[in-house]
Amino acid sequence: MTFLGCCCNEKLKNVLITGLAMGISFSAVFPAGAVQNIALEESSDIPLTVGYYSAIIQNIGSMVTALVFQFLYNRLGLRLTAGLSIVLTTGSYWPMIWITNQYVIYAGEFLSGIGRGAGWIFAPMIVMDNSEVGKSQRNMGYLWTTAHAGMVLGGLVNYFYFVEVTSISTTNRQIVYALCAGVTVLASLLAGFGISEIKGRDSHKTTADVTYVEIDENNGEDDSVMKVDESSVGDDIVIMPKEDGDKKERMDGDELNNSFSDFIVWFKMMARRPVFWLHFVPLIYSGFICAYFYKMFPTAIASISNERKLIPLTTVVIGGSNLVGSATSNIISRWITPTGCIVLSGLFILVAMILSILIFPKEAFSQILEIGAAETFIKGGIVHLMVISALIGLGDSLFSVIYDTAIGRLFDKKTSFGYSINTLVYHLMYGLGMFAPTLSDMHSYCYITMVTVVAYCLSLAVGLKQYVRE
Repeated sequence: MTFLGCCCNEKLKNVLITGLAMGISFSAVFPAGAVQNIALEESSDIPLTVGYYSAIIQNIGSMVTALVFQFLYNRLGLRLTAGLSIVLTTGSYWPMIWITNQYVIYAGEFLSGIGRGAGWIFAPMIVMDNSEVGKSQRNMGYLWTTAHAGMVLGGLVNYFYFVEVTSISTTNRQIVYALCAGVTVLASLLAGFGISEIKGRDSHKTTADVTYVEIDENNGEDDSVMKVDESSVGDDIVIMPKEDGDKKERMDGDELNNSFSDFIVWFKMMARRPVFWLHFVPLIYSGFICAYFYKMFPTAIASISNERKLIPLTTVVIGGSNLVGSATSNIISRWITPTGCIVLSGLFILVAMILSILIFPKEAFSQILEIGAAETFIKGGIVHLMVISALIGLGDSLFSVIYDTAIGRLFDKKTSFGYSINTLVYHLMYGLGMFAPTLSDMHSYCYITMVTVVAYCLSLAVGLKQYVRE
């Protein structure tokens, strides 16, 4: 039994170990991603566009993971799946140390995408599957708090390293990415040896959950099958043939069966529920905002300043405000209700997008990296950038804790199925978010993001309200 296992029950230990592993991993992911485009532009002859194409390839890797996760998880087990997936995220770091050609970078990003995609599945899955009823939002807050603490730490290390730096040299790049690879390997070992196999979970069904009813397909010849008057069936009742009912009964057991055939049955049942389709709406926002602060915002800073320390500094501020938002999410949700948190989150992001428009180039995205040459509405300074970063961190942290918990309740015991398909759609949206600036100006990107904010607020506060509260 580990030290954490002595201090708390095994389920809480799983949550804390997962959060710590994700935090260490995040300490590398966001700082590395924030400087990648500038590093490629300044310390190699590889064009900037490679950084964006590699991000698309990484997303493809994550989507592939979402499709095969059940196969791997069922055969490798949770520990090996977690450890292997985290170490695979280093695939994007090793090529950046040496930079031989763009194809090696693409290959590394694909491997990294496989690992990160698995992380987006197993991390919230472990939290929900190890949470007692009434504790899931608290535990999700723990996960995001520790993850964002790592993001802050990584950003601080990068910030102090780049304090007097105005360009990213080959030596700068190699040190940053070697450090990122090293700490990620440590996170992999922690997850692989520290996490215990899941032994089941309590049901998180709400009163609004679907009721499955078997119907007699033999015209009443078998009296043992329940007959249902279809005129009395409401939106929350799904009529199923008896053979699917037998399968459903087996899937509702405590035993986690992750076979592909069970996934298909689960998906068919969930697809009959409008709330299942509605829960994808916030993923449009999530994909676009992640693409924004992971690639767009750090790269756009070059249009207003040649101080490279500002790039990791935005990571520190976003991570710090994410940390504050995640740590206080449960308290805030008690003060103003979870619905109030959703509205507050949306307001923060909307204001951040408006402030971003003021400092983004008025013309096409191609003007990014033309240091100081791009025409903007105002030449925003460091305070302007920090306010944008803080608003994004606070808004997105409140969203993440509430949304990940709510959909975990929607998925109930089949969280591995639910978070897999959720990850697939999220990375599809993230990929579209990466393409957007090449098709339009940055202002239009902000406008699109603002529309997605309103959409996610409505979908969570109205359509999924029964899952927002535990």
